[in-house]
Amino acid sequence: MSARDSNARQYRLHGALEFWHERWTLEGLYVSCPGCHAQQLADDAREPFMHVDGCAMATEFARHPWIELRDLLADLPTVPA
Repeated sequence: MSARDSNARQYRLHGALEFWHERWTLEGLYVSCPGCHAQQLADDAREPFMHVDGCAMATEFARHPWIELRDLLADLPTVPA
């Protein structure tokens, strides 16, 4: 992989993680919504996140924060042997 490709990949990863963090907070064992402070354990990752009624952060596109985070972390660079 060229340095240019590596930099572009790193830039995309950083941007995606920042975007995730705008919508979620990782607090110990829980992912929390910064708007309504509802929480979800990793064990419940397959279940849609349940915001408090009326939460402005609740959207159809942000329903599985743990799955989103897992998918983002899959793009981490490998550790050299």
